[in-house]
Amino acid sequence: MYYLLALASLRKVMVEVLDTVGYKSTSGFVTYNPAVALELRTQIDEWYRHLPGQLRFQLDGNMLFDTRKAYLRCSYYALMAVATWPFVLPLSQPPLQTPQDAQTPYHHRSSIGPISHPPHESVPQPHQQHRANSHGHVTSPSNPAHPPTDTDLHDQTTHRAAAQSCLDACRLYLTHAEEILTQKSLVSHLIVRQYYAFTMILLLNFSGVDLQDGGASMEERRHLEGALRNLRYWSVVPFMEESLSVLVRIARAKGLRLA
Repeated sequence: MYYLLALASLRKVMVEVLDTVGYKSTSGFVTYNPAVALELRTQIDEWYRHLPGQLRFQLDGNMLFDTRKAYLRCSYYALMAVATWPFVLPLSQPPLQTPQDAQTPYHHRSSIGPISHPPHESVPQPHQQHRANSHGHVTSPSNPAHPPTDTDLHDQTTHRAAAQSCLDACRLYLTHAEEILTQKSLVSHLIVRQYYAFTMILLLNFSGVDLQDGGASMEERRHLEGALRNLRYWSVVPFMEESLSVLVRIARAKGLRLA
């Protein structure tokens, strides 16, 4: 009974997250705001704190040996990642500039869609890009003639922190989901789709170069190679076959070793 209530309350939080951030098919925009992301993460933490004792799970790397708790823990990290994943887009897809555009601001476009702007503001033209800061205010892009202000630097730091939070949640999800993927159950079929999505996020942000921070890069490499091995066991499942081929192609292009 408590498990069903926990799932119901989790579903409510999930709807709130999906309705607030992410890709909107009706508008074609990706929406995100640091203040909103922080509030959503607070709601997710509130859900965790109010779990009854028999369903409370530890936020560590230990196995739970309980499918219900394991699924709730994976869902917790999944929502944490989804609440902040739009902040990762600028990291995974750096803007490209032509020589003639080098002196003009670049309008960031993702493969999913352009970054959205609040409804009461007009969408800027490619060379008139604006962005919403952590307080929801609109600021102009950086310009060599006008050095970034303290507010701009604060917003950049806030965005990077939100992106890092998403990547950390993705790593924790992959670690904890292994306990479920080793079993053949309905829950594992639900988990594998999320497992694939978070593996893709980490893969797209993996540079494949170990020059700057060898230890962290090698750890990330091992993490991704382990996730890819786990996913390849699902290659015989029809709905995963084509998606996994894309994942493997990107992994090979980034120099990851595949068994």
